[in-house]
Amino acid sequence: MNSFKCLLAIVVGLLGANAVCASAQEAMPLAAAVAKGDSLRNDEDFEAAISAYSDVIRLNPKRERAYLGRGAAYEGRQQWDEAVADYTKAIRLVHENRAAYLARARVYYQQGKSQEAIVDYSVAIGLDPQDPEAYLDRAVVWPYSKLPRANTDCDSAISIYSQAIKLAPNSCRPYMDRGCAYATRQYQMCGDTDWQRAIADFTDAILHARAAGDQSRAYFLRACAYRDTGKWDDAFANYDLAIYFGSTESHAYFARGEAYAHRQEFDKAIADFTETIRLKPKKAEAYVRRGRLYGKRDEGQKALADFGEALRLIPSYVDAHFYRGWRYMRDGDYEKAIADFSQAIRYRNRRATFGPELATCYHSRSRAFTARGDLDKAIADYTKALRLTFNADSIARLHFDRGKVYERKGDKGKAKDDFEKAGEGGVFSDDFCRTFCVVRGNDYGRLTVALDSEDFIVRTPTQRKERRDEGTKR
Repeated sequence: MNSFKCLLAIVVGLLGANAVCASAQEAMPLAAAVAKGDSLRNDEDFEAAISAYSDVIRLNPKRERAYLGRGAAYEGRQQWDEAVADYTKAIRLVHENRAAYLARARVYYQQGKSQEAIVDYSVAIGLDPQDPEAYLDRAVVWPYSKLPRANTDCDSAISIYSQAIKLAPNSCRPYMDRGCAYATRQYQMCGDTDWQRAIADFTDAILHARAAGDQSRAYFLRACAYRDTGKWDDAFANYDLAIYFGSTESHAYFARGEAYAHRQEFDKAIADFTETIRLKPKKAEAYVRRGRLYGKRDEGQKALADFGEALRLIPSYVDAHFYRGWRYMRDGDYEKAIADFSQAIRYRNRRATFGPELATCYHSRSRAFTARGDLDKAIADYTKALRLTFNADSIARLHFDRGKVYERKGDKGKAKDDFEKAGEGGVFSDDFCRTFCVVRGNDYGRLTVALDSEDFIVRTPTQRKERRDEGTKR
């Protein structure tokens, strides 16, 4: 009997060992597939990454790491609902999955769901109160939520990074991280001194990075801080150094391209965006940025090609639809412009983002409808835009433009109301708006042309006086 028990134990042991070996053999190709997905996602080839992660999930539906990776790839393609679903699945598989809570919070913020984002960030902080990045991310969301704002999040992150500096005073990373925390607090609190602290930390990071070989990132961060403080020469010098020490870092070329675009140096900006695309050919944002600059240089076909490539990479890319719509507007192709603006509105709605951005899409489509002669549809879009807009100047502009459409329809009563509201908004002089609406007759055609003339669009009493003074000098 004892011999039988021994034999049975040996058989069970062998079967268990075989099962462990089989499990290990299965895990090895799955781990390689996850790593492949990670590599594709880092290259911003999101479609291929999603396919790689999906293969892993099909073989092992309980591998939470694959859901995390696929969620991030969906996030890269701006497929917010799919990303949330994957991150939620990862949380269900591993309840204390901090990475999944942080990732889902990030997507909730993109969807305009600020309260849900704060809840997820708070759970992540509860799981690890010493993680400074979670505090910083939550600090960014507070202003957009209806929850009581916690101004101490940035302070908590700075305190944690300061402790890390004390523990490793010769390490460059804590200085870079604390500099980013100071920059975040500057954005949130609108102080005067945090930029100086951030730049000082980035400078210390550069000194310590020489030994670690991480100078590129430190110069890049200091360049961004100089840019945000308006010190453009210092910013460009640091971008140049970031590229020198990290010639394959696409983000430095991209950021310098944006800086050149801000300075109206379009040739240099296009060259930097082109280099970004060479290094990361799947980076849709670089195509959109370059396409916009081609449009400014009136190279319409190149602009359309770039917007098209961005949409091939990310079909739901709102900015690509929006700017391609305006390119079509300038080319007089109103049908295609309306189609693109409609797609921008559709995906902006799915994203549930903040009002003014969606209002801009409606405003743009209303102008396309007006150009095509669909005045009722144009008025409907102006009305939707007004419901979403809170900026006084934007509201005045919308009333003024809608008033012009009512004027074309012959509805002088509603036109008068809109022009008066535009005058109240301060963008246009009240007297001009009222006069434009009331005075008609033989001068109607001339006044319509004059409507968009700088001689008639007067913004403030000071500007009116300056214009009169200019006329006297002439």
